[in-house]
This record gives sequence, C-alpha cells and structure tokens, in this order.
Amino acid sequence: MPQIESHIDFFLREKLPKSMPMVAMLIGDKTIGQIKEVFVSEISVLFPQLIGQYADGLLEDDRLYPMLTEKLQSAAVYSYISGTQSKLKGLFSKVKWGALVFGLIYGLLIGLIAA
Repeated sequence: MPQIESHIDFFLREKLPKSMPMVAMLIGDKTIGQIKEVFVSEISVLFPQLIGQYADGLLEDDRLYPMLTEKLQSAAVYSYISGTQSKLKGLFSKVKWGALVFGLIYGLLIGLIAA
C-alpha cells in the first residue's frame, strides 16, 4: 500500500498538472490529500477482489498444473531432495542392520535366561 500511495501522490502532484493544467490550478494540497485518501481506500477494497479473480482464473487454467510440476521438478529443491534421499539410504541401511543385530542378541539373551 505505501508504494501505491506514493504512486497516487506522484500522479496527482506531477502528472495531472502536466496533462490538465486547468485542473491543477483549481486544486491545492488539501484537496490532493483528500483525493489521495479516497483513491487509497477504493484501491484497498478493489485490490483483494482483483487478486481473487486473478487467482480463480489461474486455478481454472488447465496449463497451470503441468507448468508448476515441470518448474518444481527442474528446480534445485527437487535435486536437493533426491540427493538427500540417496545419502540417507545408506544410513537407513546401517540402522536396519544394527536393529537386526541388536534384536538377535537380545532374543538370544532372553532365550538363554528363560531356559
């Protein structure tokens, strides 16, 4: 909103007097401030509606899902995840073997104690 407000201020103070000098002579700083307030309040109401309509249009577009899938697969995130999975695969294998050995020793000890 601050960028929009500064752009409206620039328009009212710089561009409007150049394109309509007669109007610029009739309005002062107080009027410009009031006009700016009205514009900003209208934009704050209109902006969420426009974004909602734009997002609805994007969701209805059939090209969006394949394009997003392609971009995500080609991104660094996908390569990071696949690289992490390959590194962790060896660690998980070691954990599985360690659990097997621990379970075997624990089972043998319980069997010897119970016998």
